[in-house]
Amino acid sequence: MNRYFDRTRFARLWIAHWTESWRGYCWFVGIAVIVNVIFLALFFTMDQQRHVFYQFRFEAQMGLYTTGLFWTTLIFSGRHFKNLVGPGPALIALMRPASIFEKWLLTFLFVGILFPLVYTLLYSILNFPAVYVAKLLYVAQPCNHCEQPTPDFTFFIPFLTKGIRISDAAEVHTFFRLQVFILLILWSIQALVVGGTVFFKRAPILLTGLTLFLLTIVLLLFGSFPQLGVFWSPINDAVPHSTIEYVLSLTLWIVLPCLSWIAVFFHLKEREVS
Repeated sequence: MNRYFDRTRFARLWIAHWTESWRGYCWFVGIAVIVNVIFLALFFTMDQQRHVFYQFRFEAQMGLYTTGLFWTTLIFSGRHFKNLVGPGPALIALMRPASIFEKWLLTFLFVGILFPLVYTLLYSILNFPAVYVAKLLYVAQPCNHCEQPTPDFTFFIPFLTKGIRISDAAEVHTFFRLQVFILLILWSIQALVVGGTVFFKRAPILLTGLTLFLLTIVLLLFGSFPQLGVFWSPINDAVPHSTIEYVLSLTLWIVLPCLSWIAVFFHLKEREVS
């Protein structure tokens, strides 16, 4: 049997985790669905008189999708190792017959891969009918036809759809880069939250939140250096940059999530050994 990874052992770990956590996942999904429906109802209510439906246009959809994804991932990532808070459940979780790599891989698959996919699926199921209805209501208002240009009600699905105004090859490339950047930042945040819940033995939620707050301040300070945004920022496309600047910017945003998830592995290893 392989010391680091064994398919049978990993399958048993997956089943054990799902058996233990599926009820919590269902509650999480249920609450997220209720919150999303409430926001959709508020959007329609606020737009009842004007019938402009800004919240359902392509750019607004992308912003709402990203905002919801980031806020829910903070909660979901912090719940993955919730058993480590108590000494009894922590001992059971850490002593499961699986390698550290298998536990780390399970965490990345659930938090980094499955969660964004499930969130995107639920978002599409709930929001597509709302966007379609908003488009029909907008078109049904004669006064709205005077607005130029016609609003873009294209339904947003990351990496699969683009707005009708994003037609130029350079704009498509920039739009794709922005989504890649969002995904890389999402993986980094997930790793920081998961790593914090493993690293801090006392008040992990509070200390992890404080750490994220301090890191946000540091990133805002470093945001004054335009070279850091060469890879993803469309503003920098109009400014000439050297090849080394593009390489360094791309490397930074790829290395950041990689190092963050590697840190999770070592935090988990240290916690298990201690």
